[in-house]
Amino acid sequence: MIFVVGNSRSGTTMMGRVLGNIPAVFTFHELHFFEYLWDPGSKRLLSREEQLHLAARLISIQRDGYLQQGDITPYLDEAAHQVDGLPDSVLPPGVFAAFMKYEAGLHNRAIPCDQTPRNVLFLEQIFSLYPNAYVINMLRDPRDVLLSQKNKWKRRSLAQNRNIPFFESVRSWTNYHPVTISLLWNTNVQAAEKFKGHPRLFQMQFESFMREPDAWMQRICSWLGLDYSSDYLLVPQVGSSHGKDNPHARGIKSEMAGRWQSAQPRDRADLVISEKLCRQNMELRGYSVGPVHAFPLTVLWLWLTWPVKTGLALLFNLGRSRNIFASIARRLKLS
Repeated sequence: MIFVVGNSRSGTTMMGRVLGNIPAVFTFHELHFFEYLWDPGSKRLLSREEQLHLAARLISIQRDGYLQQGDITPYLDEAAHQVDGLPDSVLPPGVFAAFMKYEAGLHNRAIPCDQTPRNVLFLEQIFSLYPNAYVINMLRDPRDVLLSQKNKWKRRSLAQNRNIPFFESVRSWTNYHPVTISLLWNTNVQAAEKFKGHPRLFQMQFESFMREPDAWMQRICSWLGLDYSSDYLLVPQVGSSHGKDNPHARGIKSEMAGRWQSAQPRDRADLVISEKLCRQNMELRGYSVGPVHAFPLTVLWLWLTWPVKTGLALLFNLGRSRNIFASIARRLKLS
């Protein structure tokens, strides 16, 4: 099993697509199993009926999309085939592993790959539950992460299709604030740092990969024990927050790294806050800080609006976690 993790907007989807071009690998959509479908703090075993419903929900997320998932009834019969070999009572991660193996097998692939970024917060569970799990952690300059997150709400108009619900665009807008995104970046990089040197963790800096994708992909394939081909890098250029999708263009766009250096004046106050909050972790990971200048009153205004935006984000995210308060505590614990 492969997990691609990191901050959202750090190249996890791009890496998932590259890995999905490997003949043995099947890359899933973002499944959000950890936290959304299973609270790692819970040790409750699932009955056979609960196993069926969880497997059917996972099928719905994969087939219909995380944002479009709906009635799971049509998938219950297929779910029964997935959980057929499981014990009558099992923990949710066992159902998740069975689903991953089953779905990858439907596409004649042997290795399932989950590309949900927030799984970086669950490395302890991943490594302990799945002895055959390999994790690629994507690290990106927080200033680029921040500006990509700021524009994420525009993805509905930039996408090649309109499968992003209007509510999701609003939720993305409420989720963004430079203070919040900076604190989350700190939490995520520190979560990965706890496992530095782990033999099944590959730390990948986004900027390095964009400069030398061929060389880095060869290293990743060697680490995974897989053959390499430059064709793996021919992924569609879609998913950016800075321009319309171009699904007919293929390859790695090196200019995606360092976009913050040409930021608009209206974004500079956000960058000032990012550098202020992330300075220590940035410098430890080789990111130079500054100089970025902004009008002081604009910076002050952003600090004052943070509690309001945080309250809105909480309201719009109430249904996206088994335990929203445990989720918040998990993100603040390492900040």
